[in-house]
Order: sequence, then C-alpha cells, then structure tokens
Amino acid sequence: MAFPILNLFINFTSMRAKAVVLLFFFFVAAPSVTTTVAKIKFGKGEYLKLIEAYKQRTNPGRWEGLPHPATKFVIVWESKKQIETFFWKSPEGAWQACNISKARKNPAKGDTPPGMDYFTDAISPENIEKGDTLMITATAGGKFPVPEVAATDGNSNLYFKAGGSDWIKFHVDSIGRKHDVITP
Repeated sequence: MAFPILNLFINFTSMRAKAVVLLFFFFVAAPSVTTTVAKIKFGKGEYLKLIEAYKQRTNPGRWEGLPHPATKFVIVWESKKQIETFFWKSPEGAWQACNISKARKNPAKGDTPPGMDYFTDAISPENIEKGDTLMITATAGGKFPVPEVAATDGNSNLYFKAGGSDWIKFHVDSIGRKHDVITP
C-alpha cells in the first residue's frame, strides 16, 4: 500500500479517534478562502473595491525547486486617477513591493488545477482604467524605504499612491488561504 500510516490509522484506531481527526481536519486544518468586499474613501472619491485577499503557494513541478508563497489581492479599480504604486505591510510587519497585473476570472475551472481562479496579464499602471479588475501580488525581497505613515500605522495594510496623492492606506481585515498550485 502506498500510505502505510493511513492503513494503520484505518485498521487500528477507534471510531472516536477517527471522528476527532476528521473534525480537526475540516474545521482547523482545511484551507479556507475568505472573500471580503470593502471600499476606501479618500476625499470625494472611492479608489478600490477589494474582491478577494488570499495566500497561495506555488510549488514547482520538480523536486529540487522551492515553493513560492505569495499574498494576492484581487481588486476592482474605481477611480479615474492613475495608479502609481502599491505596497503591502503584512501582519508580521514586513514591507513588500507589489506587482500589478490585470486579472480575469477563470471561465473553465474543470480544465485547470484547484486554486487557479484567475488568469493574469501584464499591464502598466498608465494603462489601468476605471473598472479594471487587477491582481496585486506582494513580492518578497528588495529594499524599499518605508514611509513614516506606514512605519507607525499598524499592519495588514495595502498602501498605494494614485494621481500624485500622498500614501493612501487600505486595511485588509482577513486573508484567506487557497489550494497550492503545482506547476508543470
């Protein structure tokens, strides 16, 4: 049998132990996806609507490759002002630059691996228009100075600039977890 420990679990544990393990898996260990809809208002306009925030790991198809974890935000841009940049201050306090790409919902989920809910296309900030769905992906590495407002303003915030504005903060209440994606 391919999984001898699973065989031992099935054959030599009590029904109560099996029930406890299954309950633990479904309520604690199973990945959950949290969808949050929120808006930020700054002055007279609304800038963005958060559709989904989640963490996801991409596992390479080769054994020697390392998994690549990422925090991703799917937003709808609701301003006529041009996006300049996005940064993410994680719950742990790490300051991360973000990549911006255009996102579109995956129409055929049956043909793709679990967790691949969106396809992304490269887009430059000057080509982003009101109503565009965007994927904001926090990237690890790099040395970017943390603005004073972000250094003292708590964690779990997206910071961005639009149309020559100062830093605008968008607080993210919860971040879900999606299935790992395995690349070929």
